[in-house]
Amino acid sequence: MSTGVTILNSTTFPYGIAFDSLGALYIAESSGNRIQQLTKGASTSVVVAGNANRTPGNDSYRLNQPVHVTFDENYNMYVSDRGNSRVQFFTKGNLSGTTVAGIVGRIFFSHLFTNCIICIYRISWRYI
Repeated sequence: MSTGVTILNSTTFPYGIAFDSLGALYIAESSGNRIQQLTKGASTSVVVAGNANRTPGNDSYRLNQPVHVTFDENYNMYVSDRGNSRVQFFTKGNLSGTTVAGIVGRIFFSHLFTNCIICIYRISWRYI
C-alpha cells in the first residue's frame, strides 16, 4: 500500500527542488533541460524555464542540465545551469533568462556548477 503521492512522473532525472513562498514546488530536471513548477492543488506541472521539448541549449530561453533552483523575495528565479557553466536569472513570469554568473561555453567552470547551491541575500545574491 502506497501512502505517497506522485508529483512528477519523469525519466529526465529530477535533480534539485525548491519551494517558493507561496508553496509552489519547482523541480530542476537535469537531463530534461528545464525547470517545472507544480502549484498547490495542480495535477500537472508547467515548464517555467528551459525548453518544453527538453532540447538543451545555451541561449536565453534554454538550459543545459540545470541542477538547482532558488528564489528571491520578489519571486525571481535563479537556476544553476551546469551544462552551460552559468547561473541564469529569470524575472517572475519571464521565460527568457539572463546570465548572472559564469561564462557560457567555458568547460573549465563546469565543475563549479556541478553541485552548487545558490543563496539569495536581502541586498545581493552570492554563489557558493
